[in-house]
Amino acid sequence: MSRGAAHGAVSEAPESITGSVPAIPLSFEPMGIANAQNLVRTPPVLPRPYGIRVRLPTGDPFSKLLGADWQKTHWFYTAAERDRALEEMSRRHEYSRIGDPPALVFEKVEKLAESRNF
Repeated sequence: MSRGAAHGAVSEAPESITGSVPAIPLSFEPMGIANAQNLVRTPPVLPRPYGIRVRLPTGDPFSKLLGADWQKTHWFYTAAERDRALEEMSRRHEYSRIGDPPALVFEKVEKLAESRNF
């Protein structure tokens, strides 16, 4: 059976097996949706007002690759979730070289309008 046979494709067998027998259509009906729950739905947008801004320290050699103004902000639903992530992100990783502290600057940030429900 050829790839896509369930979508109205035609089965193609090698010439040595079929001789001069024409290909047989497997289906003329388009395939329907098997599981309606898998249809694309947009998840509800909840505010994520608590964040961690990650940036490189001044003079870090990695800034030659990323740029001196590089930063990334991670957003969280709660302050507690943010604080747990900050603790995990800023810790010395077990695979780091001995004596090497994390070479990133972490800052807590907050969208006041979302966190205070303005």
